[in-house]
Amino acid sequence: MGGSVIWHVATSLDGYIAAPDGDVGWVFGHDFPGREAETTPGRIGAIIAGRVWHDECAARDWDVVAPYHGQWSGPIFVLTHRPPDASPLPVTFLTADINLAIRTARDAACGKDVGLFGADIPRQALEAGLLDEIIVHIIPVLLGGGRRLCVHDGPPIRLVNTHGKDHAAATLVLRPEGKR
Repeated sequence: MGGSVIWHVATSLDGYIAAPDGDVGWVFGHDFPGREAETTPGRIGAIIAGRVWHDECAARDWDVVAPYHGQWSGPIFVLTHRPPDASPLPVTFLTADINLAIRTARDAACGKDVGLFGADIPRQALEAGLLDEIIVHIIPVLLGGGRRLCVHDGPPIRLVNTHGKDHAAATLVLRPEGKR
């Protein structure tokens, strides 16, 4: 069967993974303390992302937007209904459903985890019961708009905190920059 299917993502405090113009530069320059930030890239053997992720990366410097700042290498699959004729990125396009995409990535991951990038692909996996773990880094910034972390229209899906009480919430204490 292979490793787990994980969604490793950074979000703004107001729940956006990209600014209104698609920019994710606000993520860079922040420390990601904790075991997950250090160990997750090494767990991942293959990545599945969507066409929006691909197009935003293709429009930017790959050395800047490459997964884990270029510290990771492996197969990247882009799941889309409209593959381009060519891509400047080292990716493989899939025109399959989420089930087949995850099976394909698991085979390519050689027993390691499959990482999901973006918002729609992880949502599809979650709703299909294929997502095993969500690792989310909350960046202390308010974007005010952009691409939502998750747009889920179905019934509530309860999540279990793997580091404590089953349904424990996280508490952050923040203040605007420049305030004491």
